[in-house]
Amino acid sequence: MATERPSSSAARLMVQLQAALLGLLCFSGPAAPRVLPVLIGALGITAAIHVFRTEPRRVVDLVRTPIGIVLGLFIAYLFVNASWAPSPGDAYTKAAGTLGLAAAAFLIAASFSLRDEGIAKTLAKAALVGFLVGLGFLAIELAFDEPIKRFITNHIVQLFDVSTKKAKIVNGEVTGIAAFVLNRNAVSLVLLLIPGMLFARAIETGSTRNLTVAVLVLAGASCILASKSGTSVVALFLGAAVFAASALSLKVVRVLLMAAWTVVILFAVPLSALPYDLGWNRWTFLPPQSVAARFYIWKHMAGAVSAHPIGGIGIRGARELNVRLPADSRTLGEAEPTPDGRK
Repeated sequence: MATERPSSSAARLMVQLQAALLGLLCFSGPAAPRVLPVLIGALGITAAIHVFRTEPRRVVDLVRTPIGIVLGLFIAYLFVNASWAPSPGDAYTKAAGTLGLAAAAFLIAASFSLRDEGIAKTLAKAALVGFLVGLGFLAIELAFDEPIKRFITNHIVQLFDVSTKKAKIVNGEVTGIAAFVLNRNAVSLVLLLIPGMLFARAIETGSTRNLTVAVLVLAGASCILASKSGTSVVALFLGAAVFAASALSLKVVRVLLMAAWTVVILFAVPLSALPYDLGWNRWTFLPPQSVAARFYIWKHMAGAVSAHPIGGIGIRGARELNVRLPADSRTLGEAEPTPDGRK
C-alpha cells in the first residue's frame, strides 16, 4: 500500500490541518452537531488535496467496492425520487447534500489510507482529544442546565432558534433552555461512542488506553441516560447488547445483523406500522415524546406510502402529512384521526 510521509513543510501543514479538523469534528458531535456537515466538507476538501497529489486512483478503487456501488445507486435514486417530491427544490437539496457527504467520506477514507502508521496515530489522537473535550462539554451542559449555551446565546451569538418552546426568556435574556434542545448532541454521542473507543487504540500505554476507554464508556453512557433523547437511550442499550453478543461470536452476530437489516429494508413499509399495531406505544418505560411518538408517526407514514407503493411519497413527504401528535402517544387508541383528519 502506498503511503506518504510529510517530508515537506506543506505536507506537514496538511497533516496538522487534518488533525485539527478531525478533532473539531469529533468535538462538535456531542457539543455542536449542527456544524458537522460543514466540518465534514472542510475535511473532505483537505483530503481531496492530499489524495490528488499522492494517489488519485485510491478514490476510484474505493468507489468501485460493493459499498461504493450500492451507495452510488442509492444516491441516484434519491435524485429520481426528488422529482416527484412535494417540494422538489428541498428534495434536490437533500439529495445533493447526501452526495456531497458521501464524496467527502470516500475522499477522507482514501486520504487516511495513504498515511503511514505514525501519522494515522496522530490523527486518531487528535480525534480522541476532540471527542473527550466534546463529551466534557455535553456533561457540563446536562448537569448545570446548559450554562455554556446560555452564555454564548446571551452574550456572543444566537446558537439556535430561541422560542418559548425551547427556552425561558426573562427581560430579553435566555435564563433556561429546554432539555430536548440537546437531543441532537445525545444522538451524535451515540454514533461516535464506538469510533471514540477505536481512536483510543492509538494510545501506546495499555493502562492509559484502558482507562480512556472506561472514561468514554461511563461518561458517554451517563450523558446519554441523563438526556431527554429516548431514541438515544434505546440505541445505547441495543448497541450494548449487540456489542456484547459480538464478543461471544462475531461471525454469528454479523450474519444475524445482515439478515435482519435485509428484512427491515425489504419490508420497511409493513414493519413501520407493526410497533403501533402491537401496542408498543403504550409501554410505560418508553419516553412518550420520543420513541413512542415515532411509532405513531411511522403508522401514518405506512398508510401514506401504501397509497404510492412503487415510488413512495417523495423526499420530505412526511412533512406534508401534517401528522398531529397527541400530548401522550401512549394513550392512542384504534380510532385515532388519520393524516387527512378522518376517524
